[in-house]
Amino acid sequence: MTYVNFRAARSMPAASSARGWGRSRILGQDGTVIYGLYGFTHGWARVLTVMSPEGRAAAGDYVVAEADVETIAGEGRLTQYIEKREGALVRLVEANGIIVLGKPEWDAKKRELGDRIW
Repeated sequence: MTYVNFRAARSMPAASSARGWGRSRILGQDGTVIYGLYGFTHGWARVLTVMSPEGRAAAGDYVVAEADVETIAGEGRLTQYIEKREGALVRLVEANGIIVLGKPEWDAKKRELGDRIW
């Protein structure tokens, strides 16, 4: 089971930085919007949780993960991507046009979207 330390994730910058915790503004060609939130597992592996206004299945179907990323998905939970090799989540965000939000923005967007994310 994966746990996310949101207290640590809040301290990560939402804007682009040299460490690669960037913000992507590219949307999918089909108009699919995917929002992401960076965090950490208990073992300090980097994790990206995603949600979409089109629902959990749309987010999972739209995002293509590479071999250096472990995908954790299931009924009743948002899809998460665990980084197995440094830089893999940055490449995932850039390749899939994920809009990375900070914790306050994520919470607000999650409230705004409501049950549509499931």
